[in-house]
Amino acid sequence: MLRKREIRVIYAQGVEAVETTIRQLYEMIEVEDERVHKLIASATTAHLQKIGQLTGRIVRLEAELASKVRQVHQLNRTVRELNQVLKEARQQTRLAKEAHLAHLLKNSQNSSQPPSTDPRKRTRSLREKSGRKPGGQVGHRGATLNFVAPPDRLRIHVPKECYLCGSSLSGSVVESTERRQVHDLPPQKIEVTEHQSQTKVCGRCGVRNKAEFPAGVNAPVQYGAGVRSVAAYLMGYQLLPYDRCAEAMNDLFNCHVSPGTLATLLKGCAGELVEPMMLIKEGLRKSAVIGVDETNLRVEGRQDWVHVSATDQLTLLVHDLRRGAPAISEIDILPQYQAWPCMTVLVHTTSTGSVVMLSATHTSCGS
Repeated sequence: MLRKREIRVIYAQGVEAVETTIRQLYEMIEVEDERVHKLIASATTAHLQKIGQLTGRIVRLEAELASKVRQVHQLNRTVRELNQVLKEARQQTRLAKEAHLAHLLKNSQNSSQPPSTDPRKRTRSLREKSGRKPGGQVGHRGATLNFVAPPDRLRIHVPKECYLCGSSLSGSVVESTERRQVHDLPPQKIEVTEHQSQTKVCGRCGVRNKAEFPAGVNAPVQYGAGVRSVAAYLMGYQLLPYDRCAEAMNDLFNCHVSPGTLATLLKGCAGELVEPMMLIKEGLRKSAVIGVDETNLRVEGRQDWVHVSATDQLTLLVHDLRRGAPAISEIDILPQYQAWPCMTVLVHTTSTGSVVMLSATHTSCGS
């Protein structure tokens, strides 16, 4: 930009000086214009490349979405078919239960069966007396509470005045201190934590930036890991029914949760046990001694099976509709049971309570 004083100086030098100055200004404008065009072309090329990449990604995502939609339709059709099969199976089970119950209720008074077939009534307990006195037995190690240092809270009780003469004890020396500790639970209640995700606009490029919520915070309102873990413990380990677990959560923690929500929480927790179950299976396969068993389980009037694999530190319970080889093969512990360096022992408990050693394979030791 030329100032007025510079323009007057050039004008005073004559027409040629003005012409030269104008030519130089045109040349500078052409150079700057060429530089601006190069910048625009470079930015346009970069944006076109980015647009091409995003277009390709959109096409791939649309293809994946279409594939997922087809899978969902197929799964919905399979679910409908399985629901129909389940409905028919439940109907057959109900009829079988009714027939079995009617058979059990038959006796010599309401049918043509002879009295000898009537079930015998037990009139006294078959449990034999042990000969031991009630209460703790001799040699039994009792359990008692121990002092904790340091305690969570400390309350010091100070006498204010002498119980004999009524004098103030504020300046008296403490002669001794007696300790007593109370182990108790603090009041439990639901604690609500609100997460807020802020969005800020960049002052340089104008892009909107939104903060991410913590992992696991997916719904507008949801239960946290503490509620889920306590509910899973009460139902999965303490075997509380849904209604009683909901009542316990309300009474203990003032947590008003419905049985349907508890079922959803338990199903979600079960889905997170894949990795721990794999670790338990791997530990069982590598154990020197393993105990296995299968026991029947009544589920909705149907006889299912619980397959047990256990050591002194690991226990795996697997529910299956089948018993024997098909279920054992799917559980995949015994098919991959690895031999210990010296001996492998597999123990099975029979229905009568006797222990059978299914295998005891000796191998050579390196030392």
